[in-house]
Amino acid sequence: ALDRAPARGGWLETPEQPCDYRGPQDVTHTPYGEEGRDRPALESLARLVAASPDQLACEDADHALSIAEVRRAAGRLAAAIRGSAAQGPVAILLPNGVLYPVAVLACLAAGRMGVLLDASYPEARNAELIRLTGAGLLVVPAAQVDEAGRLGLPCIAAEVALAATDVEFPPPQAWLGQDVPAFVICTSGSTGQPKAVAYSQRALLHPVVGLIDGLHLSARDRFLFVTWGATITGLWSMFAMLSGCVLHLVPVNAVGVHGLWK
Repeated sequence: ALDRAPARGGWLETPEQPCDYRGPQDVTHTPYGEEGRDRPALESLARLVAASPDQLACEDADHALSIAEVRRAAGRLAAAIRGSAAQGPVAILLPNGVLYPVAVLACLAAGRMGVLLDASYPEARNAELIRLTGAGLLVVPAAQVDEAGRLGLPCIAAEVALAATDVEFPPPQAWLGQDVPAFVICTSGSTGQPKAVAYSQRALLHPVVGLIDGLHLSARDRFLFVTWGATITGLWSMFAMLSGCVLHLVPVNAVGVHGLWK
């Protein structure tokens, strides 16, 4: 096979295959494509709101948010972040639920880099990751604000995103750019020390295109989200909602694998 493979400049030339090769058949699908990849995620979100504001976008055991409600929630939280005197990246320390993707979008809207943390990790590990990344502000559940204060940072209760208040969404000039560091995810530390890896929005949207177009995701689909947002797979999977599909978030560490069947 190697002998038959065409080569160019000493490199094997791989065949060009569409990202949905051997994927869904006869399924109506509007490709997200390069245009979606090169468009800010918040602009894609706004387009979805304009087209179908009441379309369900994400849900967990306690909440169900339409795409318009997701945008309003992200705007409220972004306003709280922008109104904080704290500087530096924003650490997101939340369980797997609708407020996690809302917080991710809020960081983009507030123009602040987000540090994605795993709420199931021991406090000492998250404290080390906060130190490693230089985070200056924490987004946590309201019930854990006092407890999270032990990490030495000012905290914002994520539930401000769900308050019944009208807040103007930050203007595009306030958003994080496509090619600046947008999110930080820390490795497991299997080599002895966790390492912080930064991703730009454009780099993140590359696998998002593969996910949406490879599976032909659209408003007819429900995406079961069991991966922690504090992993690269979890991060880009959250953006599956930009296809119009429903993101169903489950804290698998709480319900267990068998609980996913319910």
